[in-house]
Amino acid sequence: MASPAEAMKGMSGDKTMTDKSCLKKEDLAKSDFMMPNGANMTCNRTVTTNTKTQYIADVTCTGQQQLTGHIAIDAQSSAGFTGSMKMVSAAQGRTMNMSMKMTGKYLGADCGTVK
Repeated sequence: MASPAEAMKGMSGDKTMTDKSCLKKEDLAKSDFMMPNGANMTCNRTVTTNTKTQYIADVTCTGQQQLTGHIAIDAQSSAGFTGSMKMVSAAQGRTMNMSMKMTGKYLGADCGTVK
């Protein structure tokens, strides 16, 4: 059985995940957009930019797990977007730094059955 340190090391590094989701203009205004969901945690975000081409926000969560982060999304064309999210999490005396890069593309005006 791997030690906790070995298990964490195996989870680190570059990984690619692909997800198909429906994002509407109204979703950007929701208070939980790009926010972590979890029990025993209260999160707040401060949106510094929310324009046609850019969304930038800072996130702060308190409770059982402490989390701070920064989200930046750029949609420089109608065909797609790029973005990044950097988070620092602290729980039980341990700190974890997370960094995520995102890319997306416009698939169509109708979401169909995709949520």
